[in-house]
Amino acid sequence: MKQFETEGDVRIGDNTQCGPGVRLLAGASGHIIIGRRCNLKAGVVINCYGGVVTLGDRVSVGEYTVIYGHGSVTIDDAVAIGPHCAISSQEHIVGSMVALRFAGERHARTHIEFGAIVSANCMVTAGVAIGNRTLVGAGSVVTRSLPPQTVAFGVPCKVIQEVSQDPMYGYRLTE
Repeated sequence: MKQFETEGDVRIGDNTQCGPGVRLLAGASGHIIIGRRCNLKAGVVINCYGGVVTLGDRVSVGEYTVIYGHGSVTIDDAVAIGPHCAISSQEHIVGSMVALRFAGERHARTHIEFGAIVSANCMVTAGVAIGNRTLVGAGSVVTRSLPPQTVAFGVPCKVIQEVSQDPMYGYRLTE
């Protein structure tokens, strides 16, 4: 029995799991490419709106997270995204004399790099990049790109600490 819904050009890699209520909506002109051994938990929605959403291998997306792919979203290998997040690649154009909902949209690629973690209840806005192995704390709103190997959180999200490499044990927080 199929527990999830697909529409349009959706490619799913080997051993990827989709929980109940997952909706992968590429539409007529969008594309969704999901790598191997990914885990899309219950209620995840990926909607392309004509863009491209690409998930690398071993990506985990938490319950009820929504990814909007208007301007394309790329999520590299080994990324973990917590529950109830929203990832966008479009924003409304402001400053015109017409109602905002009719002013149009600006599309901008959003990229989450290798090994990053986006914790629960985060919003990632259009055109940002989250660097490799960066940890975004719960409830953050990412409005600007974050460098690699940092810990960042807040509204708006800011870098709090850098992470350095320890030759014996891997990575550790710096003072």
